[in-house]
Amino acid sequence: QPPTPDQQAAALLTAGQKAFNDANPAFAADRFREFLQKFGGHKDAHAARYGLGLALLELQPPDYAKAVEVLAPAANEKAFADQPLALYYLAAAQRGLGHKELAEAVAPPNELPQRTQAANGRFAEALKSFTTARELFEKKPDAEWAARARCDQSEMELRLGKTKEARATAEPFAKDVALGKTKSYLLGLYYHGVSSFL
Repeated sequence: QPPTPDQQAAALLTAGQKAFNDANPAFAADRFREFLQKFGGHKDAHAARYGLGLALLELQPPDYAKAVEVLAPAANEKAFADQPLALYYLAAAQRGLGHKELAEAVAPPNELPQRTQAANGRFAEALKSFTTARELFEKKPDAEWAARARCDQSEMELRLGKTKEARATAEPFAKDVALGKTKSYLLGLYYHGVSSFL
């Protein structure tokens, strides 16, 4: 008996996840794309979009623009179980696009003002996504991811010249004992120190 559409969808999703876990992002991306082409309206479509977004970020070089495109629906779906993670990686892709703009400004210096403006737009998008991700991680609660997103939020605020906001975002690392137990503690202290200095 041929497999049902649900069985085919599950097999593609599992193959993509296994390939990603086996550090084969190109094969994983192909499986997730195939899933979305054949089963775009499936209940697990957001899981495939999330997987595709992660795979695109792991490619060399990463495809930040496509990652933003595929992660956005999953990041904006409240019913998706991994929405906070999708938001976090959406923000990482937005930040990557900002860095790419700045890197491209190095070759033709006359384009620096336009590239900087474009980069700041990407950093502002990333700031919004990192902030929302942090808030969702704090509600879960997931202390590790919330602390990591707090660091990234502070970094984006610094890049945008919002030093007071960056300091306020990073300040809990200097005061909250619970944040001192997270892996991001030292990075958070660093951002607090830099923003206090500025």
